[in-house]
Amino acid sequence: LRDPLSMEWATRLGCKSAELSSDPVLNGQLTFPTWRSETKGTVIFVLRDWIKNMNNKKKEFAEFIRYLCLKKGKTVIGISFEKDSKKERALMSKIFEQAGVGEAAKMLQKNVTLEQVYKAIASADMVVGMRLHSLIFAHCIGTPFLAINYAEKNRGFLQQVHKKNWGIDLENLTAERLIQLYKEVSKSEA
Repeated sequence: LRDPLSMEWATRLGCKSAELSSDPVLNGQLTFPTWRSETKGTVIFVLRDWIKNMNNKKKEFAEFIRYLCLKKGKTVIGISFEKDSKKERALMSKIFEQAGVGEAAKMLQKNVTLEQVYKAIASADMVVGMRLHSLIFAHCIGTPFLAINYAEKNRGFLQQVHKKNWGIDLENLTAERLIQLYKEVSKSEA
């Protein structure tokens, strides 16, 4: 496992063979091109369909997206980190539709390359991510991020990079809390 919190979780579940190791991205085994560029007023969303009551969370995400697009003038771009995942694309498309902001919230085309993902993250104002590697990419590139913690690995990552306050647990997620966290992360990066 890649972080102490995930190790504690596995131990609590009775796993005796787990070992703590480091993530190759975080320990410098992989490097990222310095593509961080002037931001273009976009916020990247990388979500996954995780819990049974995700329908309730869709409304909260949609309200947050309305805030970003209508009050902050942002464009929201969804990226699926699971290759050919109709489920992830459908989830984000439904949330974007519920937000009612038209073309201001849309999915990146299917089958994007790693380079396209890096460039989208590098030119974004922020990444809102559930998928751990979206957060890792944002951190390594230097793009502020807001972590949606659905598993210990996301919380552990936030601890490792000393940004514990940049995340919100999925179970406690509301539009109001997302907006507040967005403001806090934006202010800390200004």
